[in-house]
Amino acid sequence: MMRDRLLELCKMNGVSGFEDAVREKIRTWAAPYADEIREDPAGNLMVYKKGTRGGRTVMVAAHMDEVGFLIKGINEDGTLRFVNVGRIINQILPAMRVVVGERAIPGVISMIPPHMGKRGQVYSPGELAIDIGAKDRAAAEKLTYPGDFAAFAGEPQWYGEDVLKAKALDDRLGCAVMLELMQEELPCDTWFVFTVQEEIGSGAVTAARRIHPDIGLVLECTSAGDLPYAEGALRTCAYGGGAVIPSADGGAVYDPALVRLARSAADAAGIPWQEKTSIAGITDAKPMAEAGGAAVLAISAPGRYIHSPISSVKWTDAEAVLGAAKAFLMAL
Repeated sequence: MMRDRLLELCKMNGVSGFEDAVREKIRTWAAPYADEIREDPAGNLMVYKKGTRGGRTVMVAAHMDEVGFLIKGINEDGTLRFVNVGRIINQILPAMRVVVGERAIPGVISMIPPHMGKRGQVYSPGELAIDIGAKDRAAAEKLTYPGDFAAFAGEPQWYGEDVLKAKALDDRLGCAVMLELMQEELPCDTWFVFTVQEEIGSGAVTAARRIHPDIGLVLECTSAGDLPYAEGALRTCAYGGGAVIPSADGGAVYDPALVRLARSAADAAGIPWQEKTSIAGITDAKPMAEAGGAAVLAISAPGRYIHSPISSVKWTDAEAVLGAAKAFLMAL
């Protein structure tokens, strides 16, 4: 079930600020397991599951949004000016396939041939354009508008030894894990929060202010650098090493007691886990700690090539995230 839901979620487009379709799909799936469902003005979807024991309130968070692009204008020749939404390295932009808007208009980011440009030059979004095949501005205006979004194109694909390649694994994987967890009978009252705009800041802050959780758990897809050219700490975490249960991220130091509990619970359940050897990225843990005053923790899957159309996760690591998160919540 988690596989099927994750594949469907990764096919959907939900660039930061445009999470509507993803949110409605998740709402449909979550409804049978929820004691209450709320949506705040920011667009966070908050699903409440009453615990068997009560006591402390837990907020489990995963973000619905993905990195992508925002259309900033339409040129006379029908091509589109754009900017990046979220952290996308400019090196990967030329010749990238995209889809524009809710109608998923196919397009491609322009490429300056090596015969005409400087070999190895990195071009910024302002030096490129999205080509949707429109003959002029008037034709393009029938298809899109300034303020519309564009997303990575491409279908999810399995390859190698049960590895999934897809856009938006960061963090539709966390969303799929939460949909599994809410089917469990958990001891604590738990809010499963599917957050918005994490890639450009965080929508989690408004949800945390409403919920005021005692404990915050973030489920993420985090950067794995275990490739031939990366050595030592630069590898950060590795495929096949299990769930990542780190001590900190770029925005928060996790509660040491929760880190110890999560690791010991994983050990007791026979779930493999690993630490991160370097600090890479910021999660929803920071706004949860600041806005809600929660003690925070993250459990993540190591993902290669994140923030690209070909982010990849080994399925055994995805299963380890589910197992480690369940063991942690049961141990509270």
